[in-house]
Amino acid sequence: MNSFDAMVARGVRVCLEKDLGYKTYERVVGEVDKMYGISMLEAVADFGKIDMVLRRLFGRHVSVLEARIFERVLTATHGTDAEAAVSIIEPTVISGLLGAYGDVAKKSILDTVVSSALSIPDIVMSLDTPKASTYIRVRQMIQDGLLRHAGYSNANDGRRVNTYRTTMTGLLFESAGDTVRVDARLPMEVAQYSYAFNSVAT
Repeated sequence: MNSFDAMVARGVRVCLEKDLGYKTYERVVGEVDKMYGISMLEAVADFGKIDMVLRRLFGRHVSVLEARIFERVLTATHGTDAEAAVSIIEPTVISGLLGAYGDVAKKSILDTVVSSALSIPDIVMSLDTPKASTYIRVRQMIQDGLLRHAGYSNANDGRRVNTYRTTMTGLLFESAGDTVRVDARLPMEVAQYSYAFNSVAT
C-alpha cells in the first residue's frame, strides 16, 4: 500500500460518498465487503481494490469519476527527478495533518525521521517520551500514511527490520479566508506508485 494514498484516503472516501450519493455509496461499501472483507477506508487506501469494485459496478468509464474525486483532494506536479510538488486541498486530510503536526509527540517523531530513515526501535530510543505510547503512535502514523517504508536495517540481534521516513517533506500550511491548503514535497519513489498522485499530476 502506498503511504501517500493511505494519507489522503479519508478525504477520497468523503469525496466519493458525496459524489455517489448515499444509496450508491452504500452499494459500493457492500461490494467492497463482499469482494475483500475490508472497510471502505482500507479499500480506498489500497486504491486498486476500490478501483476494481467501481469498475465492476460502473464499467470502464469510472476513470472520469476517479479523476474528478482526486481533483477535489489534491493537485500535483512532477518536479525534479527526486521529488514532486503536491497541494492538499481536502479539509478531512488537512485536519489529519494539522492534528499530527500540532501534536507535540507526533511532531517529534516526524522531525526524527524527516532526513534519515530509522527503525521503530531506533525512533523510540531517540525520543525522550514514554516507550509504549511512542510505539503506538509510530504504528498509527504508519497506518495513516504519515510515515513510509524506506528500507531495512539490522537490529542488535541481527534481524532485518523495516526503516521509516516521513512521507512528505517541506510542509507549508497556507490559509486564505475560510480555506486552508497544504503544500509539500513528495519523494518520487512514493509519487510514482501513488494512485492519487498519478491521477492528477501535470
